[in-house]
Amino acid sequence: MASEDSKSFGSSFSHYFRTYSTVKKIKVHNTSVAILHRILQFVVLAYIAVYIVWLKKGYQDVQMPSGSSVIKVKGVARVSTDNSSFNSNNIKQDLWDAAEYLIPPIENNAFFIATRKTVTYDQTLSTCPSALSNKLFCNSTHKPCKKGTRPLNANGFLTGNCVRSQENKTRHVCEINAWCPEERSSSIHDYHIDLMALYQQGGLIEIQQKWKCNFDSLEVEKECFPTFTFNLLQSGSDERSPGINYRFAEKYSVNGIKYRTLTKIYGLRFIIAIRGSGLGYMIIGEIICEFIFLKFHKYRNEYRRIKTKRYHLNQSKKCDDSTKVV
Repeated sequence: MASEDSKSFGSSFSHYFRTYSTVKKIKVHNTSVAILHRILQFVVLAYIAVYIVWLKKGYQDVQMPSGSSVIKVKGVARVSTDNSSFNSNNIKQDLWDAAEYLIPPIENNAFFIATRKTVTYDQTLSTCPSALSNKLFCNSTHKPCKKGTRPLNANGFLTGNCVRSQENKTRHVCEINAWCPEERSSSIHDYHIDLMALYQQGGLIEIQQKWKCNFDSLEVEKECFPTFTFNLLQSGSDERSPGINYRFAEKYSVNGIKYRTLTKIYGLRFIIAIRGSGLGYMIIGEIICEFIFLKFHKYRNEYRRIKTKRYHLNQSKKCDDSTKVV
């Protein structure tokens, strides 16, 4: 049985390499079927010629852009500077130029423009009432001020004492050991305009730079120009994480006591995203056409003669020597 199977497999294998199969064509004279067949062929050719080649430019090669943008920001602005200590009437107007509101001066595909700052002067390491925005309220019967613990919404450690608030004398809050006076967080709940919240708390904005260039066009310099789209990724009115801000401190000492000035900067961070495509003539078509002209066209000899020029270096050297004047 095994020998018969091996013989059958050997004959099939030999038959596979010794025979050739082809398609037999039969011409059927039927006008309606022939017309339908030609119409379908015409539709397919028209689809390829009009839609794929002409409209979609299928003969072109597509290249995605890669690169970076360099942004320069210039100008001056008046900015409200808020002293975050618990004093009233502490808002003043400052004049900023690019050296002050552009922080840092150079970034890769991004830039940050400061719109507002809050300054807390003369902070020193001591004890003070926590800010009302920390919501560490207490009274004679309710004292959540566990000594040595650090609440998530405070910038120091609790001392265990319940003291009167500096912002509202009728309220009592937990005392903390931190850089005092504590920074006061301004609220924007009274603002109903998202743009104002964006200026007050900062935000994250994407600038989408989209290129669409056709390098086959005669007016490539006019067509190859980017369009810009602005998308707001994070606004100042977000409840969970409002705006963009950061802090920095300037430390100094007076009579051996260390102080610092805490500055909180709010602003708009812009991120540049580069997208698009560049279309150019695909070289495959040129290679195929050149091959047809050189090998199969009836005027291929004339085409070769015009396209190819023979040049002998020895003959050119003799000509150069004959032109020398003795």
